[in-house]
This record gives sequence, structure tokens and C-alpha cells, in this order.
Amino acid sequence: MGTSEFAVPVLEGLLEAEEIEVTGVITQPDRPAGRKQELKPSPLKEAVGRLNSKMALHQPERISRFKKHIFEEIKPDLIIVAAYGQIIPGSILEFPKFKCLNVHGSLLPVLRGAVPIHMAILQGLEKTGNTLQIMSKKMDEGPIVSTREIQLEGKEYFSELFDKLAKLAKKQIVEDISKWVRGELTPKDQDDSKATYCFMDDIKKEKAEITEGTSVIKAERMVRAFNLWPVAWFQLRESSNKGKRIKTFKSKLANLVINNVPDMALFENDGDLYLKLKDGVLLLEEIQLEGKQRREGKEYLYLID
Repeated sequence: MGTSEFAVPVLEGLLEAEEIEVTGVITQPDRPAGRKQELKPSPLKEAVGRLNSKMALHQPERISRFKKHIFEEIKPDLIIVAAYGQIIPGSILEFPKFKCLNVHGSLLPVLRGAVPIHMAILQGLEKTGNTLQIMSKKMDEGPIVSTREIQLEGKEYFSELFDKLAKLAKKQIVEDISKWVRGELTPKDQDDSKATYCFMDDIKKEKAEITEGTSVIKAERMVRAFNLWPVAWFQLRESSNKGKRIKTFKSKLANLVINNVPDMALFENDGDLYLKLKDGVLLLEEIQLEGKQRREGKEYLYLID
């Protein structure tokens, strides 16, 4: 069961794993996308056609209404879930002989919830990874089957970390899933006292605004965490374009001491464009002015007037 690009390497890993036969894939229905709102299949559905057209593909609007088919027709020994996007009823979770396992993009119990990759960057974590865990009725709280850990350098953008963890998930599935069904892995309960959580509300557009109260370190993390969605942004305060938004796709902490520039103002230094914040300076490497094209920051120097 999966939907997003994160689920594709997981499916690839299952197809490569010993003692595993993938008999079916469940994904979200095709959804409207783009300006024309044309129906678009999920990345996992597209992968099914590319990887193995003989696999049964199911796209229930609600998984809760698909229980009978799972219990009476598919009858899985094992269910693997990766970024599916629907709440799975307890009766389904408890059905398979080898449980229902979830591939989660954090080191549980840290960052239980919907957006762990964004938040690992935003919170400045020194490490993250993937957890293979037994699903329970409560969100990401089930016992841990295995983990894979990576160190963070503090430079990763969301798209880069997403791809790295997705590839790591495939490796984890290939190496661990057969061990699991052979009984060679012992699940361990999570330490709930160390649990943290993240939610879709944490990546709303308003949460991506850089303001007077935003520290320069947080602003730089916001740019990296939100570089695909919702994209970090701020409003111009001092120019003929006052009030317009600037989306910031790439930035860098700058080792500059500037005293004669007000907070939240743009300024130029050696041909580059910078944003002054309350406690530091951000080099704007790639930005987009509202109504204009995405360009290098230095191409927007005319905004300083």
C-alpha cells in the first residue's frame, strides 16, 4: 500500500526480496493535477505499469470499504505500507500472518507523523533514517522491526534527503523483509517518553513565511525543508514592489556583519543579493518574485531601490 514517490523503491525492494511474492498493490485513486486539473495516477501506480504489469492494482476511494476484498480475495500473508495516505482500519492491520509493516522516514519514536523528512531538516537533527515497524491503531507507535540511520550534514534540501531515504528504504526492505518472515528479527517496543510528532499543518504555507521574528538559522533551514513545498517566502518591505512575495528556493548563511540595513530588507554585496534578518544575513541564491520567473538571486538586484 503506497502512493508517493517514496513508495516506489519500497515496491522495487519487495520485488527483489527473497521469499516474497507481490500479488497486489493498493494505491490512491487518480487525482486531478496541474492547471487543467486532469486526472493523474499516483507515482506508485505508474511504477506498477513499469515494473510488473501483471501485478493486480487496486485504487479504492476508501480503504475501509475494501476490507472484504482483502480478507476474501487477496488474503495477504504480509502487508507493507509506505506513504499511503489513508488511515488503515485495525481489522486490516491485524489480518496478515506476518503483520502489517510500515516504512517510516524517521528514527522512531522521533518524528511520528506525516512529514518527518521536512521536520528533520527544520529541527536541525544530526541524524535521521528509516524505521520498519509493526503498524498499530495509534500513529507510528507500533514495535520496531529494524532501522537504518544516516548522519545529516546540515546542508540537505528536502528533495535530496527524500531521495536518499527512499533509496535506503529499498535496501532495508531487500535486506530485512525476508529475515522478518523467517522469524529472524525480534520487534522492540518504542520508548514513548522520547516520542515527538509532526503533522501536515507543520508545512502549511503560512508556516513557511520568514518574518522579523525568524532567526537566520531557522530561515536557512526553512528554505531547505520547504524547497519543494510549500517553499519558504517573505514579503518585500522597502521597494517599489512592497508587499509582493519572494519565494526562496536556495540560500546560504552568510558570514557578514551588517549594521546599517534594517531587518527584513534586501541589500547587495559584491554582486550578490542578501536578506538582513534580526540576527544574521541570508545569501539569496535562487528566488522568485511574485509574478516573475525563478532566477538566481543576483538577477533580482533591481529590487533594491
